[in-house]
Amino acid sequence: MKTILITGANSEIAAVYIRKYGQDYDRIIMHYGHRRDRIDGRKRDYGEKITPFEADISRRDEVEKLVEMISEYEIDEYLHLPAPKLRHLRFTKGNIDEFDLEMQVVYWSFLRISQAIIPGMSERGSGRILAILTEYTVTEQPAYLSHYISAKFALLGLLKSLAKEYGSKGLRINGISPGMIETDFISTLPHYVVDDSAKMTMRGRNLSPIDLLPTIRYLLSEDSDGINGQNILIK
Repeated sequence: MKTILITGANSEIAAVYIRKYGQDYDRIIMHYGHRRDRIDGRKRDYGEKITPFEADISRRDEVEKLVEMISEYEIDEYLHLPAPKLRHLRFTKGNIDEFDLEMQVVYWSFLRISQAIIPGMSERGSGRILAILTEYTVTEQPAYLSHYISAKFALLGLLKSLAKEYGSKGLRINGISPGMIETDFISTLPHYVVDDSAKMTMRGRNLSPIDLLPTIRYLLSEDSDGINGQNILIK
């Protein structure tokens, strides 16, 4: 039985991934913190394949609840998508709570869930883990996003460390770093920031969730067996 865990499964990226590849799984564990309607939509498509779990992963006790709920399953693939909506924040004006929120949702939730599922993957000798990072871990970093970029760099460091530690156990742990994606995630940014980003791309537009699918699918498949500890830029 092939099982994937998707955290942040109420996102548009998760929706297009499951819509296209859901038939390849026996069980799809979908974590969400809000937008239950998106989870229900996938459940209408795939019925009992979908196992939804609600948890507010901005709280550590809720992450522990999620860890407990998924502990009974053998998870083959883990796709980590959650992040608070992106917004500009001047460093000296920002509240430390903004940094705590980014670290909790992006980094700490991934850390605890990985601690829960990696032992089973190691014992079975296989597993794929993939986290969404940001182009700013590869390209020049802009101003006013120190809270967001700090959390993504922390996650990148953890991914690389885990890839080194568990690569010999058959696990493949990677990240992808996309440019700006036209989703709810950027809805709080000024319009001129979004427009300027589109003008600076080779495509002449910002990414859509579907642009990420080939790379996500590849890194979660056996075809990418020789790739571990990498951070792949998508522009």
